[in-house]
Amino acid sequence: MAADKARKRKIEIFVGKYFANPLSLFLHRIGLTGKYITEIETVGRRSGQTRVAPVTAWFDADGAWLISQHGKKSGWALNALADPRIRLRHGRKWYVGQAEFRPEDDVTARVLASNPGWLQGKVALAVQRGLASDPMVVRVDFVRAPEAISREASDHARHERR
Repeated sequence: MAADKARKRKIEIFVGKYFANPLSLFLHRIGLTGKYITEIETVGRRSGQTRVAPVTAWFDADGAWLISQHGKKSGWALNALADPRIRLRHGRKWYVGQAEFRPEDDVTARVLASNPGWLQGKVALAVQRGLASDPMVVRVDFVRAPEAISREASDHARHERR
């Protein structure tokens, strides 16, 4: 059983790193994504450089809910644990916030509550279960209002965070 889980995780990481994540980021950058696809920007825990990864996020008035598919073992999660100051890019807006991992939160309930409608909830849950090895809920509380930022301003903001 443990060997199957480890094998599944290796496959998920390979597919995510070389296919799913680059494709999701490319589609997001050219504007061809769904309403839940978001980019998370963290600072690398060892390199200190900006790292970007695609995530699924559900926004509310004060922040956003994310699911880390590999819990505290995903690359962006490890970076957020080292420095919880993150940015989320949704559409053309950047949201600045603090990430907080919530292992006690029910992932299944969060996915179903965030996807209204019976069919949408079932599909989202099936996708999440198929891609996740150790899912965990992450709450991002916004520390300032969203901004529409140009690429140059975005690059400048990244360098200020270091």
